[in-house]
Amino acid sequence: MQKQLTRRIAGEIVVSESPGETMRKWREIFHLSQKEFANLLEVKPSVVCDFEKGRRASPGIGTVRRFVEAMVDYDSAHGGKVVNSMSERRKIISDLEKYKIAVRSIPALHEIVADEKKMAEIQDLSIDDENKGLSRMSIDIIKTFIKKLATQGHSFSREELRSLKATYYRSALDLIDAYRGDAEMNGLKFDSHSEEKAVELFSKNIIKAGEDFYLNPMDAPFIPTWSRVKSAIPDFLLRLEKAVNEDNRFYL
Repeated sequence: MQKQLTRRIAGEIVVSESPGETMRKWREIFHLSQKEFANLLEVKPSVVCDFEKGRRASPGIGTVRRFVEAMVDYDSAHGGKVVNSMSERRKIISDLEKYKIAVRSIPALHEIVADEKKMAEIQDLSIDDENKGLSRMSIDIIKTFIKKLATQGHSFSREELRSLKATYYRSALDLIDAYRGDAEMNGLKFDSHSEEKAVELFSKNIIKAGEDFYLNPMDAPFIPTWSRVKSAIPDFLLRLEKAVNEDNRFYL
């Protein structure tokens, strides 16, 4: 576990856009002050400070390895509280993965949608049907952004939408490259093909959302505010509270 943790921390620092900030984050996780850490590395505290503030060039792999090993060795010499804590967390995640539970999913969503088939439909990319799954969700999100900007006086031309699509596509591919490197450094699986398929779909949906906005300029931009709902249905909040309480009695 100690070697795995060392590789994980080193990998995160190496691929980070702000290596100094990442170094500081891990130093604080290991409960070390700059002075204490400088003593471990046998350098002046100002050297540690310069790295963390970005005043020195990004550390090389040798420096990163020395940095990480010093923290991990110090923790091991003092009971291994941090390493053991992370080891326990890793064991929990591993156990969850054995039972095919999505670690990064929102628990509340699984509680609300008990039907596994329905859950799969919600999480499905739906490349061939823009009215389902993540494809529909992405279009709705883009339309919301466009409508919000429109209420602030911003006008969208088709050229601007194409530029937005190109900017998103390039930025998303760059992030995929970064996450692929992060995964490789930490020994994790990363499906680049699936991620790039999703990016291609979402970039196309930027244009679809824009076209829908042009075709339906009178479409209501947002759902009503709570103030308007309460004005139209004075007892709505009481009815909503009653419905939630009844659901809680049924499911809890």
